Amino acid sequence: MRVAMKVVVLCSGGMDSVTALHWARQEHSVVAAISFDYGSKHNPRELPCAAEQAARLGVRHELVPLRFMDRLFASHLLASGGAIPTGTTRPTT
Repeated sequence: MRVAMKVVVLCSGGMDSVTALHWARQEHSVVAAISFDYGSKHNPRELPCAAEQAARLGVRHELVPLRFMDRLFASHLLASGGAIPTGTTRPTT
């Protein structure tokens, strides 16, 4: 006998987490979907998708801002970082 649990799903809005949200909704009672805004360059696309998918499922969506990330970390993956390199990586000699 399967027991449906009350769960909170972490949902970035990317393909994997949206799939997990839909799966969880089928298998359990999803109380909320939670997303973290940590300044990723993908956030402007992914966070609205997370909110939209939660709304489609009738699930509350919570967005947690993590504004300190830019102060503590330097990364080209964050909005405050430089451009993400493109092309091939060649070893230096």
